[in-house]
Amino acid sequence: VPTSPKECKASVSITELMYFMVEFEGKVARPAQLCAKNTVSGVQMQLLLLLQHYGPQNMSTLAKYKKISKSQLTAAINGLVKQGLVSREPDQSDRRIIHICCTKEGVEYLENLRSQLIHYLSQSVENLTEEEQKELLHALHTTGLLIHKFKPHPDCESTEFKKYT
Repeated sequence: VPTSPKECKASVSITELMYFMVEFEGKVARPAQLCAKNTVSGVQMQLLLLLQHYGPQNMSTLAKYKKISKSQLTAAINGLVKQGLVSREPDQSDRRIIHICCTKEGVEYLENLRSQLIHYLSQSVENLTEEEQKELLHALHTTGLLIHKFKPHPDCESTEFKKYT
């Protein structure tokens, strides 16, 4: 039970955030998975997006970030390799280290998915006025910037992604 005005505000905000997450899951995330035609799982999609954004990463870094075991990660990566969306590349200086890389096909897959999502979301916001659409875009942008500034939970280890060349 909140004991101060600050805690009360945080409690209300967290409740709103939780409802927002449920709505987002149903109206954006789940349809995104349908656009992907269920060829990749949610975890695989996140890994693919991560690799496209940050570049090649080793398995330990990916497992730590996703908070999954290396065997679970291996299964997810194997599925992506089988589809040609990622590849395993040995490190140039230490051949024992394997980097997971987003392939050209993986980038094309994500671009195709992005186009489908833009089409879907464009239809989804047709009920909003132009002003409401601008407000939504601004709110999403601001929300993303603010969430990026959140202090990590002490039990959730922060993972720093490295740029490999």
